[in-house]
Amino acid sequence: MRSSQIRDMLCDEESRCYYDLYVRDFLYGNFDNPNNPVKYELVANALRYAMDKAKPDDTNDNEYSVVQCINDYKSRYKKLYIWPASQYACFISKLLLIYGVETEAFIDRDPDKVGQSIAGCPVITPDEYQEQCADTGLLIGGLGSYFSIWNDIHEMRLREKGCILYDIDRLYEKQYFGPSFMQPIPNEVFLDVGCAGYTIPGFVEFAKGDYQRIIGFEAITHHYNQVVETTREYRNVDIYNFAAWSSNASIDFLIGAHEMAVTSATRIGSEIRTIKAVRIDDIVKEKVTLVKMDIEGAELEALKGAAGIISKYRPRMAISIYHNERDIIDIPRFICSQVADYSLYIRHHSAFPWETVLYAI
Repeated sequence: MRSSQIRDMLCDEESRCYYDLYVRDFLYGNFDNPNNPVKYELVANALRYAMDKAKPDDTNDNEYSVVQCINDYKSRYKKLYIWPASQYACFISKLLLIYGVETEAFIDRDPDKVGQSIAGCPVITPDEYQEQCADTGLLIGGLGSYFSIWNDIHEMRLREKGCILYDIDRLYEKQYFGPSFMQPIPNEVFLDVGCAGYTIPGFVEFAKGDYQRIIGFEAITHHYNQVVETTREYRNVDIYNFAAWSSNASIDFLIGAHEMAVTSATRIGSEIRTIKAVRIDDIVKEKVTLVKMDIEGAELEALKGAAGIISKYRPRMAISIYHNERDIIDIPRFICSQVADYSLYIRHHSAFPWETVLYAI
């Protein structure tokens, strides 16, 4: 299947916009460069589409989103702070300015940044922010620093002191379950590959509790134990401490900060760890209705190991396609080789240049 044929299968203009940008990124050979202008164009277009979809009365569903941050400016808060101070935060600050939102200052603990100016805004410490945080907006996010920022916010009790939090990693729609073309069906069987985080609770909310079974795969033992603990309240949940792959094998994973699997773009400071991998088709034997995958670049190999489920049951799928430069072509090509009549959509869910998802409906 040619690249142009994949593009023709995409169902709307938004999907084709993202596809064209990723293909251009791939052709330029500049995929892992964080200063790549194509990545900034991707985020700018994603925010534009998100603003077009936003409704004034949907705050409950989209609380903490970047779109909500824009809509709340001047009404819920008067000054916006962004934490941490980074090149992406600087870009986001400039992007928000298009929508009339001015950044008061950036926040960071790095002594080399504090006291400096970024895009005309000062960089201050969390302690300095704490003294003036009442009735302010705080937009947070950052690769490698996200968890430490959340810990600081909790320990400093910033929310109790009046700051309103927003998440850079959430543009508008809820990832995997938010787009309008994603609708629950009765008796869902959900396959969550790379189930660290909150996708299982998100799925239960999406399905309104109407599901038959939840099956999760989580390769990293630390996150596997967390998922087992946080899903105890749900019925019919089975979590496997395996990586998903195209064969039953032992594979090497890059493990970075906070026990997160990482890609080549974030390999600095990581360690190699050997992990047991399995074919999903050898483990899961029932009719799966919905598949989500976000496994740091192993998506294509995992899909190959689930080819039987895909071709036999035609589940709806939400597959991350931003980890490898060829994912934008190879993943839809493989999916359509198994089921020719899927309707394909692409959505970008973050104000950072990651969290791009292919939906097969």
